[in-house]
Formats: sequence, structure tokens, C-alpha cells
Amino acid sequence: MKKLSVIILTAMIAMGAQAQVKVAPKMQKGAKVTYKSATTMALPGVEEPITMTGFVDYSIVDETADGYILESACRDFTSNVKEGDVIGTLMTMGQQLMSSQKTMYQVDKQGQVVGIVNYEELRAKSEAMCDKMVATLTEKIPQITQMMPADQLKAQIMDQMSEENIVKMVKTTPSVLSLNGRTIMTGAQDEYVGQQDLKMKRMYLLTSTDGKKIRTSATVNMSKDELKAMVIKQLEESMPDQVEAIKQNIDAMMDSGMLKMDITETADYTLRDDQWVQTLSVETKSNAMGQESTGTSVIEYVSSNF
Repeated sequence: MKKLSVIILTAMIAMGAQAQVKVAPKMQKGAKVTYKSATTMALPGVEEPITMTGFVDYSIVDETADGYILESACRDFTSNVKEGDVIGTLMTMGQQLMSSQKTMYQVDKQGQVVGIVNYEELRAKSEAMCDKMVATLTEKIPQITQMMPADQLKAQIMDQMSEENIVKMVKTTPSVLSLNGRTIMTGAQDEYVGQQDLKMKRMYLLTSTDGKKIRTSATVNMSKDELKAMVIKQLEESMPDQVEAIKQNIDAMMDSGMLKMDITETADYTLRDDQWVQTLSVETKSNAMGQESTGTSVIEYVSSNF
């Protein structure tokens, strides 16, 4: 009997491992789906956690031969950032930018983002916001220009705003759209390059038998040599005068933990019957060079006209 129980248990595990779900939310021209989001971030040097709330409307405005045009529009953005809070202001500028414009995504038949229809307009507005961010930085923290000239700082920020990078960010950052087009099965993994050029590894787990609950877990996936190369490359771009001095001491700095880069991210998705997201909860913890920060985000379905 005991042997039979082991066989049955093994078979159940094997069946669970083979279970999979293809995420392809319902798409039709004229449809609109609304979500509410709430984010809290605890950052080093900031006494009170930063909170941000808002709504996002996803509208399918047109159908194409290969998919759809999906309009994303943020609205009613609020935060607890007070006037004079430099770090808080910089952290919320990106959200404020998104709240001031609409992004037109080109998606395939399964809702996976493949391009941005209004990219040139998006980039122009992003550049204007970047100018504002750099001006705020140089005014409130003038010593930053001793490490990097303002125009170089702006160039680094705008380098991240290519269409390719934005599409990659949508696919790799947990969101309402990030699982679209993926076949999810327990134990599946993928690798990607996240923020700050960090190589990450993500694992997927089906947490319900009906495939409507999915958990993803991501961590930094870099060897010591890869981390060293990344740090040196970033220094060459930002502080070329100090590169040689850092190179001479970088091994000792890494062994002491001064250059430690630990990031963990856990996301829990619940899907609706139409495979749009019902809820998404994300928790991120980061320890970068001795500076710890945490963040939580909750995205909740509000309504749709399907």
C-alpha cells in the first residue's frame, strides 16, 4: 500500500509538472479594461515611504492584420510626495509623465506587445521630462555635476528610452501585459536584462490547478566576473576619471560586500476567465552596495465592457 501511495504521488507531481497555460487575453476592437494601482516604496535616506496611486485604462482602438492597437492611458495619479522632496519628486516623475500622455502599443493576436505606434511622440515628451529631471537634480544636488555633466546624465537616461528598451521593459516588468503570449508551466525559467543592466533569472509556478493563478520569482543571475565587468562599464560611462582607481580595488570591494547586488522580485497573478489580469501583487527587495530598499505594488481589475 505504501509503495502504491508513492507511485500515485509521483504520478500527480509529474502531471502537475506537465500542466501549462497559454496566456492570451480576449481582444476585440472597442473593448476597454480599467485597473487601479497602488505602489509603496521604502528608499534609503527617505523617512516616509513613497506612495503612488492611479488608474490605467487599456482600450483596443483598432484591429490590424497581425493583431491590435492597444491604447494605455493613466489617469488620476496621486502621491504623498511633498514639495522639496528631491528623491520623491524624481521617483514620481516617470509616473507623472505616463499620466500626461497615451501610449499606443502594437500587440499581436495574443496581446503580446511588439512595438509602439506613437513612439516618436512618446520620446519627445520623455525628453522634455528628462530635461526637467536633470534640472531638478543639478539645482538640488549641484555636486552631481562633478561626477557627470548634465548633458551626459541626460544622454544616459534617454538611452533607456529606445522603442526596443520600452517594449522589453513591458515584457519583463510584472504588469497587466507582461504574461501575454507566454506559455506558463511550473518550473519554466527565462533570463533577461533588467534595470541597471543586471542579468536576471525568473522562474514560473502555476499555483492553482485551473491555471488562473501564477507566481513568478526573479533574482540576480550574475557571476562575480560579470558583475565586475558591469560595474567597470558603468564607471567608464559615468566617471571615466576614476575608473583606474576603482579597477585596482574592485576585487577587495567585492569581497567586502561593498559592491553587493541582490534583488528579489515576487509577483502573484490571478487571471480572469477572459485571461485578463484580475489581481497582481508584486514585492521587490533590493540591496545594492549596502543600500536597502523595498517596494510593493497591487494592481486590481475595476471594470471592462466585454
